[in-house]
Amino acid sequence: MDFKLLHITGRDNDFKEAVMETARGKAKSILHSAEKKRAKALDEARSHCAEANHDLIAAKYIRRTEQNFSSVAQQKRRELLLYRNELVKDLFKEVSARLADLAAGKEYPAWLLARLEGHSLPTGKGVEIALRTADMPHAAALEKALPGCKATPDDSIKLGGFNLRLANIRYDDTLDAALEDGKRAFFARSRLSV
Repeated sequence: MDFKLLHITGRDNDFKEAVMETARGKAKSILHSAEKKRAKALDEARSHCAEANHDLIAAKYIRRTEQNFSSVAQQKRRELLLYRNELVKDLFKEVSARLADLAAGKEYPAWLLARLEGHSLPTGKGVEIALRTADMPHAAALEKALPGCKATPDDSIKLGGFNLRLANIRYDDTLDAALEDGKRAFFARSRLSV
């Protein structure tokens, strides 16, 4: 499916940049805070080591401090991952809402016809157009555009679009598939595998 249909406007690019910038800022803040705590703990460890068994006490204290720092850093990374995951979920909720708006809009029937006409399909019997139940009122127009085909409801389609079936061939032109393709492309480009 051509994901250009869901053209991302400058506002959406700004949103993506804001999400990335917020995540980067939070990451820097978390790491800076952890480094400050580590430095403070190391300074405390050094000040306690002024006693008789300096080397032994210092090594023990430093080892404990580093273990604590590793634990804190791991916890902060986990918090950052959860925060980033929430940002990505919010982003795709927004995309899903826009797709739902498209499917509810007055241009949607024309979009369905244009998508169907964009396929090189033989006319005649055997071609099945699977639509979500809410799109069945558009079935007659689609059947007219592709004579001999039959439109059937398909509850697996949630957002909109259609599946074309001809013998053993199936073409998925649903908004659901477009959203999944968009997610994969987003994660590949952004390197935000969460």
